[in-house]
Order: sequence, then structure tokens, then C-alpha cells
Amino acid sequence: MALAFVACGIEIVVLGWLGTWKWHIPFNPASAGSAAYWLSVLVLLCTTFLMAGRRRRYSGVFIFLPVLAYVLVMGAGGCLSSGLINARRYALQLGVPEPSELGEQDLPPFDPAQLPWVSVEQAAVLGDKLLGQLGAIGSSVVIQGYTRQEVGGRLYHVAPILHKGFFAYSRNSGGTPGYIMVSMTDNDDVRLVTRLDGRDLKIRVQPAGHAAWGDKLERIVYSYSPTALTSYTVFEIDDELHPYWIVPVYRNTIGWSGAELSSLLIVDAVSGDIQEYSPLEVPAWVDRVQPVEFIEEQLSHWGELRGGYWNRWLAKADLLQSDPGNALVYRDGGCYLFDSLTSYAGSDEATVGFVLVNLRSKAVQRFNLAGATEWAAQLSALGDERVRHLRYQAGFPVPAMVEGQPTYFFSLEDPGSHIAKMFALVNIAKHQITGVGATIQAARIDYLAKLRGQGLAVLHSPGVELFEVTGRVLRRGQYTQGGETYYNFIIDEAHDRILLAGGGFAEAPLTQAGDRVHIRAMKTEDSIWSLVFFDNLEFSQAQPPQK
Repeated sequence: MALAFVACGIEIVVLGWLGTWKWHIPFNPASAGSAAYWLSVLVLLCTTFLMAGRRRRYSGVFIFLPVLAYVLVMGAGGCLSSGLINARRYALQLGVPEPSELGEQDLPPFDPAQLPWVSVEQAAVLGDKLLGQLGAIGSSVVIQGYTRQEVGGRLYHVAPILHKGFFAYSRNSGGTPGYIMVSMTDNDDVRLVTRLDGRDLKIRVQPAGHAAWGDKLERIVYSYSPTALTSYTVFEIDDELHPYWIVPVYRNTIGWSGAELSSLLIVDAVSGDIQEYSPLEVPAWVDRVQPVEFIEEQLSHWGELRGGYWNRWLAKADLLQSDPGNALVYRDGGCYLFDSLTSYAGSDEATVGFVLVNLRSKAVQRFNLAGATEWAAQLSALGDERVRHLRYQAGFPVPAMVEGQPTYFFSLEDPGSHIAKMFALVNIAKHQITGVGATIQAARIDYLAKLRGQGLAVLHSPGVELFEVTGRVLRRGQYTQGGETYYNFIIDEAHDRILLAGGGFAEAPLTQAGDRVHIRAMKTEDSIWSLVFFDNLEFSQAQPPQK
């Protein structure tokens, strides 16, 4: 009997150390992984006690009972968590509403200064070049994955500099020198941040594989809350550029599945201090309160299970799925997940609509919009005769509104260097309307020319407000694109906008600086407004409205 107690004591010490200090397994039966581990420990202890106690007559029966109990508990937990009996609960978890029509205000306006076109691959190339500034220590550190974030009203890729491994940590346990910021809108804005508030900045708290002992992020979080279920940790900085680790804490609402965010831990990457917030109280500088992975999983469950479990396998009626990949859209100070929806039975290149999910409140907007998926838009741009022979690769598309037209915007990169060589705009509803150019403005001009060629640039949507004014021309210019001549005007009553007129306005070529004109234009957040009516008041002839 003494041997049984000794054997069980050794197992408790070893398995307890592995579970808490090494693997940080929560004491929480609501997680399948946690339940499996601690139940396995209990079964092993019972088995060891019975075998070491030498109760030979009934040892086989007693050893079998703990194993049977383990199988029954895990099997019951798996069944109670399955979609077979919880299809409706899974389908309703995200709360996707009925679709509505897309309006001008639902997508961000086309603003070249704020359009994210520097891909994470290009950011990694630019960031690696800065490691040489660290001197000898540069060989012992690594740049972790980049996080997309809005910092002080501008978009950046942000990544921490971490130890390469345990031995690098042992030689320099005081922390690594800061982090890297790469602008998503300007590839010349690349920063190595190693000092903050006049002092050296050291990233002391780091994830597993990069730090150990009291500097390991998972150990700090586990010490704070041994029962917390955590996942999908990301690195972010606040508007004062101080670094933090954002750690979502979740609870399972459908057996061992159905993860829902319950709180957010913000861990200071320098000091290790922890602040815990409810989802509604998280500081404004945190972009993504709701983990994108949770939203994607819940969206998938909604598309597959909203008609019931067996409908997914038998009738397969009204099944939807999200297109691979997603984009983050920043609008009105908020961060949204944009994801297109396709039919299971339809082509992978065609959407039936898309969703916008607020990553702070988890509010969902669903829109009807038949058109191209992100992948189809990329193929359309790469198939353009001006691009096809260059063998570029396309960045992931970002949606925007261009004169009332929902449009994908993305860069075309050299596959070796990941440097953006050209830019593309692809109409979502009609992806054959594609504009490309060596600059964002050139791509926009080419796209507008294609819209006019299809009669879309003047057939503005009802959501676009018309701007009407009489004023005097301050400046005039013209250019030719795609065989058609366009005219730019600046007038005194709208001096902060460039007014663009196509060749269909007979009086536009005759207009000079100083002439009084009466115009109507599509009013958008963009700096260039397209004219739908143009009348030079210096002439007696009137220009009728364009239809």
C-alpha cells in the first residue's frame, strides 16, 4: 500500500508540473482539452493505485472502471457539443440579420491617402531590412507575425521583435529592443521603435518559444487566472506607441464548443502588468475586441446549419459559405470584418452578398450584392492585357466606394520582392470592369474611364447625393485616357474638390479659367467628383443633363 501512495505522489508532482508550469492547462471542465487532461490524470492515478496496491483478485475490474468512466465522460461531452443536436444554437450564435441593400455609407470612401495597399509580405521584407540597425543582437532576434492596426488615425502593420529561442533569451533575458511599424498606405514609412518617452524600450514579456520563467506570456496569464480559457493572442500598440499583448478570454456556450468572448486581458509587454476588461469597456485603441477566428467560425456555422443539421448533408438547400480570406475595413472610427458569401452549389467566383461585422460590438450587417469574390477580382486584374505578361501576384482586395460603385482595391506585386508595382480597381458587381495603373491615381482614372464606357459613372446610385452649384472656374486641365479626353475643373464655390467631366459635355472643351459655370456632381468622400451636368453660363447654349 505504501508503494501505491509513493507512485501516485510522483505522478501528481510530474503531471501537475507539466499541466500547470509547462503547458498551462486551465482548471476548467468547460474546455474539452482541459477536461481530457485532468480526467486522464485522475484515471492514471486510480489505475496506478490499484496496480501498486496488488489487489490481484479484482485488479482487472477496478482498472477497467476508470478507463470506462473516461470514455463515457468524453463521449457524452462530444455528443452534447455536436451540431447534430445543437444546429439551431450554432446557427444563431452570430446573429446574422436578413439582407439589406448596400448604401453609399456602408463601405469606406475611396481615399488614396488611407487605402491599405502594403501587404503583410511586403511589410515583412521592409521590416527585415531594419534588423541590421540593431548590430550584433540582430542575429539573435526574430520578427513575429504582423498585426494590422489603426494607430493615431493611420493604418500600420505592427510586429514585435522577439528572442529566437530559449538560448537567445538566456543570454539577454532583459528583453528585446522594441518593435517594427510599417505603414499600410506608404512603403516609405517604416519605423524601428526602440525608445519611448526618452528611455530604451524592451519587450520583456514574450510568448512560448521566445521567453521562459517569469517572462513567458502564457505563464503570466495563467498565474493571473488559472481557470481562464484563452486563445488567439495578438500584439498591439496604443496611440502613445506603448506595446501590449491582447489576450481574449472566452467561455464555451454549447457544451465544449460555441466559444464566446467573455473578457479581454491587456498585458503590458514591458512590465507584465495585466488589466482585465469586459468586451464593452475595452479601450478605444484596441482595434479587434472580438477575435476574427471566432467570427469566421460562427459565420461558417450560420451558413451551414441555419437549415438544420441534416439539410447540410441531404437537401443542401440555401447553404452559404464565406469565401476564403477576409479584409479589415476601417469606417467611422470602427474596425469591421468584411467577408463575401458564396453558395455551396454555385461557382466559387460569384458572391450572393457579403457581411460586415463590427469587431468591437459584434453587430452584423448583411448585404445583397451579386458579384465577384475576392479571388475572382484578383484573376480579373491579373488577366488584364497590360498585366498578364508581367506575372505579378495580387494582394488581398479591400472594398471601397468609388462614385457609388462598390469596388475592390488591391496592389499588384512582384512575386520575388513583394514590392507593389501596379494597382488595380475591380468593380464588385461587374468584375470585367477593371482599372489598372502604375499609381493609385492612374488606376483610378483608368477605372473611371471603364465605368463611363459601361455607362455606370453617370448612372449614380440613389444613395449618392448630388452637389449643385454655380461658380467661377479657377483652374482647368485635360488628359486623355483609353482614347477618351477628360477635363478637370476647380471652381471657387468648391475649391477643395476636382470636378471631372467626360467628353460628352460639349461646352467643357471650350471652357476657360474665369468662366462662370453651373454644375451638378456626385457628392462623395473622395477628392474628385464626377460631373453629371455642366453648363457654361458664358454661352447661350445649354447643356442638357446626362442620362
